[in-house]
Amino acid sequence: MTKLDLEAIKARYEAATPGPWNVAIGNFSDDVSVVYVGSPGPKGSDQERYNLSKDDQKFIAHARADVPALVAEVEKLYAALMKESDRVLELLRRIIDCEKSRVYPE
Repeated sequence: MTKLDLEAIKARYEAATPGPWNVAIGNFSDDVSVVYVGSPGPKGSDQERYNLSKDDQKFIAHARADVPALVAEVEKLYAALMKESDRVLELLRRIIDCEKSRVYPE
């Protein structure tokens, strides 16, 4: 895996319209859906449909690659953390064993 460009990913999500985002699948045509950007309106009201800005389009276009890369990085870091925590536990066990066998003068 290539180095994850967190700065570029962060710039894309910071430039995009804040969520939540929604997808409406309606009677537009068989292959067209509408993405609603922004918070939904009150129940029963029509949500306002926004034109997607260039930043929002870029965010959506990169999401398919960014999300799997971020998930892979989180999994890698979690595995490394678990490995290190196992090492720490083993070292603590050794310290405890050493302390148990140690004789202290009174």
